[in-house]
Amino acid sequence: MLSFRQLHDRENAFRDIYATRCNKAVFAFKYAVEELKHYKLHYSQKWFSLPLKCAESLHELCLEIQEGLAEVQPDFHHLMELGSELLNIQRNQFIAMGRVAYDNTKHDGFCVSALVSIYEIWDKILKGTYEPRGRERFQFRFNPDEDHKFWKVFTIKNACIFDNNTTQVGELVEIEPEDRVEVRGLHHYFGEMKLNARVHMPGSCSITPVSSYESLPNSDDDTYLTFNRGEFREFEREWERIEESRQDNANPE
Repeated sequence: MLSFRQLHDRENAFRDIYATRCNKAVFAFKYAVEELKHYKLHYSQKWFSLPLKCAESLHELCLEIQEGLAEVQPDFHHLMELGSELLNIQRNQFIAMGRVAYDNTKHDGFCVSALVSIYEIWDKILKGTYEPRGRERFQFRFNPDEDHKFWKVFTIKNACIFDNNTTQVGELVEIEPEDRVEVRGLHHYFGEMKLNARVHMPGSCSITPVSSYESLPNSDDDTYLTFNRGEFREFEREWERIEESRQDNANPE
């Protein structure tokens, strides 16, 4: 049986681990917020508002936990409840939003129809009304040099701040130099699905690239719209048209 001193030392040791994990979570979600703010400013105010809202809520939760852990006598019960809420939002909203974007850009990329579908589902996810359908197996292609920064926003690892089953403390997101153009070892996590930055056949936890981006049929043509070539302006106009149509239908003369 552990003595009081041993229990006290163990509590302090885990408290340090919790604090370190929380600091890394704060850093990771701050990164997501900053990236999404940048995309919102330069690509689409409307489309990026929803994932940004989710990322901001995650960052705020991390800051609240960080503040609580800094107290002389932390309320661990309350903090662990916040930690559970953090994981729930990350898994069921933020990662789900990344998965939805992934699924809906698998064929034609970031075309206006895909952007509309993604936005509508994102809205349902945040409102808690989205019911995911069964996943299909498909071959997906994207240009890692152009698209990886967008997908990376959604690859933050699960923020398990209060996991007592391990004392490990790892990075939740790895930041690369801004001028890096080649991706080596970049993995994307959407729930249990791990993706390499090339081409994958989703459906298992460990996924091996089935071919390279360059080797896919028609991968050198303009049929696939990469993130940087996405139809975000067209989405803004289309969404305005959709909202006007909904208002007209709601208020018939």
